[in-house]
Formats: sequence, C-alpha cells, structure tokens
Amino acid sequence: MNKKIVLAAILLVFLGLIAVYFQRGGGVKPNLYKVQTAAFYIAGTSYEGKSTDKNLQAVIRQAHQYLENKQLKGILSIIYEGNPDANKPIKATVGVIVEDTAGLQLPKDYKLRLFPAMRTVRAETKAHVSVTPNADKINEELRDFARKSGLQIDTLYIERYYNEEHTAADIKVKDF
Repeated sequence: MNKKIVLAAILLVFLGLIAVYFQRGGGVKPNLYKVQTAAFYIAGTSYEGKSTDKNLQAVIRQAHQYLENKQLKGILSIIYEGNPDANKPIKATVGVIVEDTAGLQLPKDYKLRLFPAMRTVRAETKAHVSVTPNADKINEELRDFARKSGLQIDTLYIERYYNEEHTAADIKVKDF
C-alpha cells in the first residue's frame, strides 16, 4: 500500500512539473526573422573574458539592479563583440538599452555607447527565461537561419531581456 502511495505522489509531482514547464512556455520555439534595427544607445560597462565566467554574471546582476532600482530605464542587454558560444575570451558591453538619453544620469563606471542601425537575424522568445532554450542553442538556430537565408553573419551578438517572459537574440549580418 505504501509503495502505491509513494508512486502516486511521484507521478503527481512529475505531472505538476510538466504542467509548470508548459505553463511557463516550455517547448515553445523562438520566432526567427530578419530585422533592420534603428541606431540605439546602451548605458553600460565593458567586460572582457569568457561568456561563461562568473564575473560576467556579476556585471549582468548589477545592470539588472540598476533597472530594478530605476536608476536606468530600458532593456537589459548584453552586446558581444565575437561569438559568445566559442568559449574563448570575448569583449562585451553589459547594460541597458535606453530610449531617451536627455538628462540621463549614468551609474559610476557606466558609459553611453551608440550602435548604428544594422541588419540582423533575430530569435524572439515569449516564454519564461527558466524554460527557454539556452543562448548557445538559440545562436546556433540563428546561424542556421542566416545560412539558409543566404546571409553572412558578422561578429556582433546582441541579447535583449525585455522581462522574464520576453527575450530576443540578434546576430548582425553583412547584408540581406
């Protein structure tokens, strides 16, 4: 009798986890498309190192805190100059893409950087970040999409975190 109760409890927990996974958007594929972006500013700080380094996570957490504390308003973003999946040292700008720079007070060690308009391939996901595919998988899908579209990728990778349930990843392409 006890084994049946334990098995039933395990089954209920398993079904509950599956339900939560799909309720949060698990299994949803990102939408892939070509984009012509407008020029944009990012208020951020520079980072050099591996994309898997704990120091990068600390810099991202700091940018997120500036958003939560309303010191900055915009979209949490990471802009990699180089393939972040390569497990090689990269250069990145971590911060907040801001729409309005008038009267902007930058946190200490933050600088305003302008990125010109560009053509990109974009993967947009509307699912909780806890269940979205990892960045390596999304970037591979974007590179495949670019290849199938006859596009040559460049070295700029952009991650945008609009909120916990809406993210976008772009890879700059040379032309469409």
